Amino acid sequence: MSGGGFDYLHERAGTLDELAARRSTVQSMGDYLVALDVLGYGDTARAGRDTLELARLLRQWETRAVARAAPLLDVWRVADRVESGDAGEKELRAAAEAYATRPVPPTPRPVEDPAAYLRDALAAHERQERAVRTLRVDGPEIHLSNEGDSWTAEDGQVLTAEWLEERSTPGADPFVLTLIDVMREVLDDYLKDVELLKTLDPAGEAYGMTIRGQAVRVGIVRQWAAAYAAREEA
Repeated sequence: MSGGGFDYLHERAGTLDELAARRSTVQSMGDYLVALDVLGYGDTARAGRDTLELARLLRQWETRAVARAAPLLDVWRVADRVESGDAGEKELRAAAEAYATRPVPPTPRPVEDPAAYLRDALAAHERQERAVRTLRVDGPEIHLSNEGDSWTAEDGQVLTAEWLEERSTPGADPFVLTLIDVMREVLDDYLKDVELLKTLDPAGEAYGMTIRGQAVRVGIVRQWAAAYAAREEA
């Protein structure tokens, strides 16, 4: 009997090790179940969504496990040598001390409302980017001098926002502004579908397709919100 395209996944997923070794197969199975539901082969949308969520959790677990293991490798190496008699207490104490005193990055602060946080962060980032000005190449040389409570240029004029605007051009990076616009579109689509899902039948085809798109968008929104939060705390 053929195992189909999923290599007897149902028989080889009883432990975490087996699941982790077949993460891509789990992802493919989830995609397949969602597709079967769309094609009318049965109400497999929920099973498909749960399978895709499992694949996401496996990816998340793998990333975190590898990151947690990395700083432990030196301690494990010395412990292995101690067990085999190739190293002693001195080496083990040194490795353990290095691990215990290593710089540990701060734990990112969780964002309670990622969508609202990201909306505000994108607006602030855009304002910051558009505020950048670049002095024109053909402008006068500037030799700053501080007289009293204000800064003046070589020509004696007081440096003000108007002075800078007259002698500079916008310095915003078009690439950054485009990224902000793209992310804002993703956020808008996410918020629209949040409202749309409230009107759809959970057993319907449209609900399954919308929730799958939301699963992707919510991951993007959370990642960008977390990145902006880390940027703010830096």
